[in-house]
Amino acid sequence: MRYVVLVKPPDDHPAAVRLMGSFDKLEKAEALCTSIRAAVEAEDGDSDVLTGYAYVLPVEAPRVRAGVKWALRGE
Repeated sequence: MRYVVLVKPPDDHPAAVRLMGSFDKLEKAEALCTSIRAAVEAEDGDSDVLTGYAYVLPVEAPRVRAGVKWALRGE
């Protein structure tokens, strides 16, 4: 299993995301995610709403059947 960190910008770009890294260990992906979140909170500490978000996601093996289900029904 591989992992990536997904970073979402502020809500004025609701569909935009950026994938960062390709990690073979979950711990490394979580460390990057934690660093990004900490930096965002430090820069935007006075606001009630954070300006960006970071998440760790597993990367699935490429499978046509899974891709078709997701594209058609969101499964």
